[in-house]
Amino acid sequence: MGRTILCTHCSSTFNEDFLKLKDDENICPVCGSSLDDDAPVEERPTDEELAHPDVYFYSIDSENRYEDKKLRDVWCQCVSCRTSKRIPYDSFDYISKDYLRLKEGLDLTCKICGRQITKRIVPQRPESWTVHEYISKCPTCGSGNIQKISASSKAASVAMWGLLSRKVHKQWHCRHCGSEW
Repeated sequence: MGRTILCTHCSSTFNEDFLKLKDDENICPVCGSSLDDDAPVEERPTDEELAHPDVYFYSIDSENRYEDKKLRDVWCQCVSCRTSKRIPYDSFDYISKDYLRLKEGLDLTCKICGRQITKRIVPQRPESWTVHEYISKCPTCGSGNIQKISASSKAASVAMWGLLSRKVHKQWHCRHCGSEW
């Protein structure tokens, strides 16, 4: 599945694969505007600003899902712990297909690793960061910060609790919320 493309004029979002089916990929099918980055040259981020972000964005809720922009979210991924995070759509003052710019004065922190999001430029997530479906997540909190329960840990639990041990049939432990499944 291709990346999400956003028309900066009408705020419509499209899948890149959908636009490839059209004759002219750089034209918005809703308003007819150019999808090329139309930010003035002096406002475009420098290579240094794009180099080491705090988060990457990978998806924007489409207006088909929520017509009201206040309900829409931008889906981002923390650089430190790689967990997904939702940032409200109206937290950005500029949105393009390659990068987003957070509004001044926002205090955002990753709930999992505690990383402070201080850089205003949020670039598109690189292809190498694609989240694969086979990566397990905690069913309780959704965190990817999990570890496999070792056989020695299970044996110690059986030694301590006997047949009442609850770890015997569990395989994973969430480091974030402590849940085991």
